[in-house]
Amino acid sequence: MSVYTGIKTLLIIGFFYLSLNKLNAQKLDTAIMLNDVEIYGVKPSNNYTINSIDSSILQANPNTSLDEILNKASDVFIKNYGIGALSTVSFRGMGSSHTKIYWNGISLNSSMNGTFDLSLFNMNATDEVDVHYGASSLIDGSSSLGGSVKLENVPSFGKGTQINLSQSIGSFSTYKTNGRIALSNKKLFADIRFAYINSKNDFQYLNPSKPAIPKEEMKDAEFLNLNVTGNVGWLMDKENIVQLYFIHQESDRNLPKLNQQENVNEFQNDYQNIGFLSWSYFGKKLQGELKAGLKSSVLEYENGNIQLESKSKEDNFFVQKRWRYILFKKVKSSSSFLYDFVEAFNDKYGSTKFRNEFQMIHDFQWEMNKKWKSGVLIKSHFIDKASLPFLPSANLGYKAIKNLLKISANLSYHGAIPSMNDLFWGEGGNPNLKPEKGISSELNFQGNKQLKKSVINYRISGYYSDISDWILWSPDPSGIWRVSNFSRVKSYGLEANLGIVKNVVGNLLSAKLAYNWNVSKDRDHNQLLYVPVHRAQFNLGWKWKKLNVTYSHQYTNQRFINSENTAWLPSYFLADVTASYFFTIKKKNKIQTSFKVNNLFNEPFQSVANRPMAGSNYTFTLSYSLK
Repeated sequence: MSVYTGIKTLLIIGFFYLSLNKLNAQKLDTAIMLNDVEIYGVKPSNNYTINSIDSSILQANPNTSLDEILNKASDVFIKNYGIGALSTVSFRGMGSSHTKIYWNGISLNSSMNGTFDLSLFNMNATDEVDVHYGASSLIDGSSSLGGSVKLENVPSFGKGTQINLSQSIGSFSTYKTNGRIALSNKKLFADIRFAYINSKNDFQYLNPSKPAIPKEEMKDAEFLNLNVTGNVGWLMDKENIVQLYFIHQESDRNLPKLNQQENVNEFQNDYQNIGFLSWSYFGKKLQGELKAGLKSSVLEYENGNIQLESKSKEDNFFVQKRWRYILFKKVKSSSSFLYDFVEAFNDKYGSTKFRNEFQMIHDFQWEMNKKWKSGVLIKSHFIDKASLPFLPSANLGYKAIKNLLKISANLSYHGAIPSMNDLFWGEGGNPNLKPEKGISSELNFQGNKQLKKSVINYRISGYYSDISDWILWSPDPSGIWRVSNFSRVKSYGLEANLGIVKNVVGNLLSAKLAYNWNVSKDRDHNQLLYVPVHRAQFNLGWKWKKLNVTYSHQYTNQRFINSENTAWLPSYFLADVTASYFFTIKKKNKIQTSFKVNNLFNEPFQSVANRPMAGSNYTFTLSYSLK
């Protein structure tokens, strides 16, 4: 690490220390609830598009991964390489590296490749999931051109002992085990959770790359995943909480083979550890939070067929300072200072590489009157050799008809910095890459109507973005893949959803219809790879006493698999159905059974070219909880 880098690091840490002292000196009168403490968090204005996934969906699916929940309960696009393989998410035609995943405010994305494998995160490790679309993610952190997903754990004081255990048995010799134990009194709490999955993954599939499209069985594709998370907290007084967070994730995977391959020896091991200390302050007009910790990740890859071994390792030290304050009666503001120091290595880099990253985010929200609300956000983002010093965003909302119609709009200028692989990877990396940057805009219409025994809600959002200096990897004439600021991308589209919940003679019925239209064109007016123009989803639910049944039906349009748009994957429909029943024993003990069928109609499909996907498959789950 250079002298310059060291001095800059010390200066930034010193700044945070002084800010902490200043914040701690503010003695403000306040009171917080001891049972359910709402830990401080900077949130975007509701003039942006935000989707908070219903907690009942999370509680009903403890043995699922993050990609499964997002696919079921949101309208983002999941790009799945097959069971036991990579799974990524994208918003509004942007790439997977343009979507950030945050666990309690800390980014899970790799600084090296810019992405995060959603299949490795088990939903048992979180309590809340918020999906931030487009510019609403500016307030969260870096490079979220498409959007972000925020995962939060909620501490509980004064609730005694809570225990949750869950065991699933599914097709392809798949076993999932989850557990949680939480202990608390009025001052202290500890919450420890784990999730373990192992699968033989020997599913059958149709192989369209061979004559007569034979049915084949996936072999040597077993995998296991382990997640362990912990959260320990101390309520010092009515104004201060100290917490310790940690998460350990690891996986051991024999990667599924491609359609054309007969035998494959391809392995991948992933390890990630995050630990940090958090201090939160609650005041009447001022609230603050300081976090400091470490993140360490290792990815080991081996391909025996081509005698290739690769190991990527990155270590990240981070400090975050956020505070929220009331300037005037109707003006609220927040400020965030985020610093990351990253050390990364892969053989392709040639040597260990370092990165200093610093962000400043200031947000102002003004409730002008009962009908109008406006806001301005200003963000600055710096790394060692690139900067985005001025990223502004403005928003405006109008309640046209009470509850029934709210109109909101926002306009932003934002960007994304290159990943470390983009800058340093072998012959193809380019240390002179410029950040991606451009404008984005959004117009929303939303509302709800409460009737005698039913509730109807809707949202219609139109969006447009124009991003220049788009970073793209492509082969040169000699066949070497190189990265450059190759293209300009324009993306525009429409998101529409309509939902209804109705009580009919003790039966709670629900239905939701969602439709997405997205056009994402490069400078040659071709649709981007793996971005479907049309997607639709229809969900039905029926709840009667202790029985709950849900049905989901999804349509995904064709996706182009080359930049010339001359080859594509066909459209497909997928249907899932789940039935669950619970009963209680002595009030505090609850047992739930559930049975789920994925791909109900055994639809043959591919999410990624030549990556086999399973047909109909089943999961039976038995859960126990003590509260």
